[in-house]
Amino acid sequence: MSQSDERRELLELADAYCADRLTDEQARRLGALLRGESERQRLFLAYVEVHAGLCWGLRGGGAGRPARRRAAGRRWLVGVGGVAAFAAGLLLALWLGGAGSVPKPSPSNPLHPPASVATLRQSEQALWIGEAPDLPTGARLPSGPIELVAGLAEVELDGGAVVVLEAPVRVELRTGSDIVLRSGRLVSRAPTRAAGLSVEAAQARILDHDAELGVAADPSGPLLIQVYQGRARARLPNVEPVEVRAGESFRIDELEPQPVPVPFEERRFVRRLEPRPTGRQLPLNRPAIDEVRVVPAPPGVRLDGDLSDWNRAGLFSARATPPWDHDYQIVGMMMHDAAGLYLGAHVRDPFPMRNVLDPETDANIAWRGGSVQVRLAVVRQQPWPLDAYRPRLRTLLRQLPGPWDDDPRIVHLNMWHFAPLAQACLYVERGMDFQSADVNPPGYRGAFQRDADGRGYTLEYFLPWPLLAAGEDPPQAGDQLACCWVVHWSDAAGRNWQGHLIEVCNPLEFDNVATFRQHGSTFLRADLWGRAVFLPRWRSGIP
Repeated sequence: MSQSDERRELLELADAYCADRLTDEQARRLGALLRGESERQRLFLAYVEVHAGLCWGLRGGGAGRPARRRAAGRRWLVGVGGVAAFAAGLLLALWLGGAGSVPKPSPSNPLHPPASVATLRQSEQALWIGEAPDLPTGARLPSGPIELVAGLAEVELDGGAVVVLEAPVRVELRTGSDIVLRSGRLVSRAPTRAAGLSVEAAQARILDHDAELGVAADPSGPLLIQVYQGRARARLPNVEPVEVRAGESFRIDELEPQPVPVPFEERRFVRRLEPRPTGRQLPLNRPAIDEVRVVPAPPGVRLDGDLSDWNRAGLFSARATPPWDHDYQIVGMMMHDAAGLYLGAHVRDPFPMRNVLDPETDANIAWRGGSVQVRLAVVRQQPWPLDAYRPRLRTLLRQLPGPWDDDPRIVHLNMWHFAPLAQACLYVERGMDFQSADVNPPGYRGAFQRDADGRGYTLEYFLPWPLLAAGEDPPQAGDQLACCWVVHWSDAAGRNWQGHLIEVCNPLEFDNVATFRQHGSTFLRADLWGRAVFLPRWRSGIP
């Protein structure tokens, strides 16, 4: 049996268990699949955790909100903290006693809600994975896992420490002074009056009593610690504790025997949320375009920040909703030839080309400093719309993995101007699972040009087909491939995200959508994307 078949069987058995229809034979098979297999155990625990959270929410944990009935593919589910221990008990019971001896989480026998350990002080365009994505200021947060997939949030733990979360980030709140950073970035401030704060990550435990520090964790990469004020102590396996003082940064990597000093960068983390006037909105738009034409590139196109030599037959334009429509706009174009893909745009932006996020250290969050993103699936065998989801979202939605979720021909392209070096940068992530990433890969070319009035810019990029994993099977005339465009705007400092525009979208999914929370998840679901329609290549004259 293949790995994908075993995963599918495990999810089916987990679903049968949660639906209270698991037979004794199935229980024995489930125990056999889980015994000694940590990855399968984690998947099963996550599945049961989601189910238990739903039981609590329907029982009364979500009092005041009627149960929502939506298609599975459009539903946000919540994993209530504190049920991990319960799920771990399920594993033991399955191994020892079979289905009949296992207690069931159900509306008639709900789990006790976990204790609250923190308060949401404020948030900015926050999108949470959960049943209640729009958490209000002042909301109490229970112990357990929380995940912020977009925006910023400031949380005060009951022990007194304040934590700023930068999406995408996954944390687990254990107590009022103890949290686990699974992935992403946070900044903590633990004043002297506070009980202190312990931040645990895969590679270290950081103890903070009177410091302000930033921590960035990557499950498949190094841990970064940077102290702004005071001092913190990091405890590492098999290594003497390391003290990090104000103005110092260290990288901790499993491949390195000792922490490695790295340059201190003041703007590496978002340290505070700026108060916003009540009711203030950010630049957004209502998607109105469902396809973009990818036209043939004329011979001799120069990448110099001037689109006058482009084939403009396929251009599209969009703007933010009033009152932002004058200052926040885009005109986009796509062209192709035998060698590769051309992306061009003119963007109206009050703070153009100010991005200070370094491609060497911050490529994965560089979109926050102002950028243009294009998502494209060069999967010619799959008709539009493309049924591809982020794997974690599949699990939360109780869906089986899709055949295209991890296809490397699904690319997420982020293009930005790194102001300190006047560099046209490119960050490429692959698959809906973002399985791999390339920073400024060989072969691409890019150029930026600021508008004469200082309130906009033009960009041009060329990407060879091999870079897009399409060297052996590039798009052909008539292809309709899933595609989406996103423009991000930043503040005057080129560091903090201020709003965005999303265009070229699937009208069946975006009908009557007008808010960020409803349509801001194109990085999670490719079925939200519109179409890129490829026209015949250049022969002679203007097509």
